[in-house]
Order: sequence, then structure tokens, then C-alpha cells
Amino acid sequence: RESRRFEGDYIMTQNDVVEQTVFEDVVSHGGWAMDLHPADGVYSDQPSCTQWHSKGVYGIPYRAYYSRNIRNLFLAGRIISASHVAFGSTRVMATCAAGGQAVGMAAALCREKGLVPAELGDRMIELQNRLARVGQYLPDFVGDDRDDLARTAKVTATSQRVLDELKANKAWVRLDHGWAMLLPLEAEAKPTFGFEINAEQSGALRVELRRASKAGNFTPDELVEALEVPFEEGQSRLSASFFNRIARAGYHFIVLCEDPAVRVRVSDDRMSGVLGLSNAYNKAVATSSRQEPPEGIGIESFEFWLPKRRPEGRNLAVTVEPPIAMFGPENVIKGPSRPTDLPNVWVASLDDSAPEVKLSWEKEVVIERVIIEFDPDWDHPMESVLMTHPEEVVPFLVSDFELVDGTGSVLHRVTGNHSGRYNWRPETPISTTNLILKVTDTHGGPAAIFRIRCLQG
Repeated sequence: RESRRFEGDYIMTQNDVVEQTVFEDVVSHGGWAMDLHPADGVYSDQPSCTQWHSKGVYGIPYRAYYSRNIRNLFLAGRIISASHVAFGSTRVMATCAAGGQAVGMAAALCREKGLVPAELGDRMIELQNRLARVGQYLPDFVGDDRDDLARTAKVTATSQRVLDELKANKAWVRLDHGWAMLLPLEAEAKPTFGFEINAEQSGALRVELRRASKAGNFTPDELVEALEVPFEEGQSRLSASFFNRIARAGYHFIVLCEDPAVRVRVSDDRMSGVLGLSNAYNKAVATSSRQEPPEGIGIESFEFWLPKRRPEGRNLAVTVEPPIAMFGPENVIKGPSRPTDLPNVWVASLDDSAPEVKLSWEKEVVIERVIIEFDPDWDHPMESVLMTHPEEVVPFLVSDFELVDGTGSVLHRVTGNHSGRYNWRPETPISTTNLILKVTDTHGGPAAIFRIRCLQG
């Protein structure tokens, strides 16, 4: 077949950031605002900083990371190919780190195969699979990692969480701005959500069902349905039953609109893939909870909905009908290792005291490496130095676990895990028809696993 080459002359632009261009050769990603400063610096009469956001995470192509005219030169960090405006987003440290990971892996593959950067086109899937194995998120990449034996296994578990309720505690939050629960909903469902409220006088609360217009984004820019739900003065139960069936499976926002006379009960329950949000804003860094750019600059208007930092960052107490059954064990062998348009995670039932995931093959397989990706809490940063944080360890992480074969023999035991990704190479390859991951403890949250990979080589 014809050789595929990705010429190193692609320049990331504002359009790529805003429109989230899908690249066949995506190897990295970014998500920071286009954070622009005037060329005249502190002497400028222009605003010292303007920040314009896209509606979600964008991919960065392999072509932006190497020189078009120096055959053996990669570029990483701040000096990748990007326009002035796109550079306002691609230049930040976390994005540079992801790019450095991509370049390092690409350079190793070039040395291994005797290639120069422009010749890696035929090996792009291999590069992308290697990056995915080490935890690199590649937007819109659907991998076909043929070396991952887990993809061919039958997956079962001792239990799975079916979400019908986040139990109320004794605290309330006032609707002095909008609050929402971000929940994955199944196609064709006609959901009903229940909330406990306390109102200073009778009235009607606007409850909206929203979603992102683009699957995988978390900007609720598309209104699916709106209700005006009446309530009485004092404490009562508010039930919002939507009439239309869910057209597209994925994350939806159940929005309780602003009404300062109403308080809503909150919950201490937390689980992977579920999140409470508000459209309040930090007055120290923003003037509004909505992005309103001038006309003609190619930036979209939309609202910001963000999680509050813990301990304030609690979920709303809510009941769900029909219950959400999207946290099954089949998630551990497919999809990205983080929530995207779907949760992509297995979560054990709350009453499962010894949760297990079992991979079974019809014929014996030989496993040389096992990679497990837990939940490092994709929704809340642990900036324990710059900003206070109530936890030293992410509660969603699995702390203690065992890998067991089909005969019940413990192959590997881990205690005190603090990492979102665990990579184990046995001293000798394992021949088995079953591999069981037994979770014996977590750092506080329900047992959750995003991905299990079983590799040869």
C-alpha cells in the first residue's frame, strides 16, 4: 500500500482550538484558554490579559511536533508549530508536558524502526497505541491495540453500581446561582429526578435538561427540555419528570435554575463519572459566569459550569428513575481511561464488600504485562501547595488490590497504591485463561477502574 507521510508543516490555529479539529495523527491534547497578552507588555494600554475558551478539549497533531526541513529534528514544549493565538493555549505547562510525552515516544519509535520523523506515518497507529498505554489522552482516537489481550476477554464482576440515588446529608445549598448534576443517561430513557428543597415561599422552579451540542464536551449549550415545577413553602419533595426520551446516550446536565428563595439538600455520596456543578464564578479571575466575546473574532458565547472545590464540591442529593446502569465491567476493556461522552468506568456496588473484576478467555493466553488505570479524580485538581485541599490522597483511588489467576493463586499483591496507573511486569510470562483483579481497599470512594490492559511484550 501507499506509504503515509505526515508532513511537518502543520500550524495549529485558533480554529483548531475553537472547533476542536479532529486529526488522524493526534498524539496530544490541550484544554487551556487562549490566554493572550499585549505585545507591549506592562506599558500597553490594552487589557493585560484576555482569555477565550473553546467548548472542550482539543487534539494536537503529530505534524506540529517536528521540522519540515531538518529531517531528524523534533520540537516540543513551547516551540511547536502554532499561530500566535493558538500559542496562547498550547504554551501552558501541562499541554507542553503532554507534547513532550508524545515526542519522546515518537523519538524512541523512530530509533527502534530506523526512521526519521516524517517517515512515521505508517507507524502512527502503533505510536498512538503506545501513548494510550502510558495514559496519554488522544481526543477522538479509537484505537485498535491488537497486542491488548484484554480486548478479547469476556469481562464479569461481582457487582456494578446502578445509580438510583445520591443520599441526602443534613446540609443545604442555596440557589443563589444555578446548580446542576452531570449524569450519564441512556438513550430512550424518560428520566425523572427528585430533589429535597426548602423554600421561603411557594413558587415554581425552572428545571432544565441540557447537554453539550458536541459529544464529549462538558458545556451545556443545548437545551433538551425545560420544566416549571411548582413547590410549596417550607420543606418538600420536588420531582422533575421529563416528557421526551433521551435521543443520544451520554452526559446530560440536570439544571436547577437560580432562585435565591430555594435551598436544595446536598449529599456526601461521591462516585466516579458523576459530578455536581454550578455556574457561580470566581470574582478574582472573572467578571461573569458566561463568555461573551466581541463579534467577529471567531469565539463562541457560552456559560461556564464548574465543580466547586472540595469540601464545598459536593453532589446534590438526587433520586433517579430509571436508575442509571452505565458503570458495568465491560467498560474496563474499551474506551478512553476517563469520562468523555460516556463514563467509561466500572464502579462496584456500595454493598459489595469484596469487589472483583474477572477477565476470561476461551483459550489460554500468555500475559507479559498488566496495566491498570484507576480514577485519579479527573474532576478536581489536588493543588495542595498553591490552594488548600481537604485530602492528601484522592478518595476514588484503589489503594490495595490483588491479581489472581483462575486457580485462585495470588500472582501479585499491592498495598498503599497512590497512583492512577499501575504497570506490572511479572518476572516470567503468565499463562492463564482467567485473570481476576480483587479490590481489597480504596482511599474512601467506591471501587472504580477505568481500564485493564493485558499485553504481550
